[in-house]
Amino acid sequence: MAADTTTFVGECDTNAVTALIKQYVPEALLMSDVGSSLIYTLPADNLGVFDQLFRNLDTKLSALHLSGYGVSDNTLDEVSRGIYCRAQQAKQEDLM
Repeated sequence: MAADTTTFVGECDTNAVTALIKQYVPEALLMSDVGSSLIYTLPADNLGVFDQLFRNLDTKLSALHLSGYGVSDNTLDEVSRGIYCRAQQAKQEDLM
């Protein structure tokens, strides 16, 4: 899965950004809306439409009050975090 991080200035319409992303990637999930960042998870099997999505985002940055966006492949990070969380949970259960 890829993660798309958008940063915004002023009043960002999260629903409008989400609707635009979902036009191209219906399975996209808004994972975080904190401060001036929106973080979406985009399934990697939609890679073929990312180019079109990013071109559309580029043309609508100002209208959506976005200052930019970035993409990262978090698969390994997510796996590591999952392992760490399970290890922490197991350790806490052992203490009970």
